[in-house]
Amino acid sequence: MKFKITNHKQIPMESEKLKKIKIILNKRNFGLFLRPNPLEEEFLAKEALRLALANAGKKTVCDWEEPAGLKLKWQEIISFPDSEKTAMPQILKIKVPKKNGIAEVSCDEEGDFLAFLITPKSGEINSREIFIQKILPAPEAVFAFFEKEEEFENIKNRRSLPSKENIILISADQHRSLIQKTSELIELLGEEIYRDKAIATLLFACLIAETENFNKRASKEILDLAGIFLENGADKETIKKIQFSRQPANQFLGRALARTYADEKTNAAWTFLAEQDFQKTNTRPSLELFLSLVKSFNRVIAEKDHYFLLWKEKGGVKGLLYCRTESEFSFLNQKLGLKPENNFFRLPDYPNFSAAEKSLRQLLKSSD
Repeated sequence: MKFKITNHKQIPMESEKLKKIKIILNKRNFGLFLRPNPLEEEFLAKEALRLALANAGKKTVCDWEEPAGLKLKWQEIISFPDSEKTAMPQILKIKVPKKNGIAEVSCDEEGDFLAFLITPKSGEINSREIFIQKILPAPEAVFAFFEKEEEFENIKNRRSLPSKENIILISADQHRSLIQKTSELIELLGEEIYRDKAIATLLFACLIAETENFNKRASKEILDLAGIFLENGADKETIKKIQFSRQPANQFLGRALARTYADEKTNAAWTFLAEQDFQKTNTRPSLELFLSLVKSFNRVIAEKDHYFLLWKEKGGVKGLLYCRTESEFSFLNQKLGLKPENNFFRLPDYPNFSAAEKSLRQLLKSSD
């Protein structure tokens, strides 16, 4: 049997494997997994397949420990599908202490929200003793961008996996490259999906990364594929800009991301910037710069209710607080007498980072 690739030389594929992949692609829910510290082409191949599956009406789930640096670098060409339409549904588990007992659990509508009411048998439940946990969905099939099954050991400890026959490993081998395999797989989803401009751009970026800009494994078949991606509208100029750009703002975002940590208990992200971070990237603190930073963070880390942006300036520490919800705006107006600018609050000056963090954590506690 021949496995058809539109407009260029057909590549043979084992009939049993082709049959297996076609059966798998008829499923509805997919897991797309990378190994720790993936290659750039593996990340881009996964993003192309994720978008293709979304365009085909499939649901997907990806590992949450994805490479933040690569997501930041390629954010201009990565499409972020509507999670309500494309993400597999997740269950939220709410854990409360048993010591008070539970008399009743009920649910009320409050505008656009559902409110779950937990009534204890005695006393009161401390809000700090309530934990909300996501139960990760189990996919019907998995495409994993690595070559060894042993890599699954890292994933098995965190989530349920389908049976072995519903798991496909995708990696380059001595006969075919990663981009060839990924391109073939996406074409099976349909010609319209395969010709999508955004998918073609991701595939072309994957090809450029894997061949090191046509300096490695640049066979006739690879060159033919590059031509097809360009015919399908791949944005060569944006890829070139991403590959070679050294714009100060991009450098700043990379440095800021490395100095950011997420606090799950307070659902906040904290960024601590030194004066050198601005000097070495030829930037200066501004609402516009920090707003772009928050938007980038939303793409590479889970969305948070608060973003604390603190930086050293003139021997002290200045800061901005970005809040996601209107209720937080209202609280901070009352508590600090501050008014937001583009969803940011300018914070008081602090003598050092430790004093700033201590004060702001107390502020979060008072809002519980």
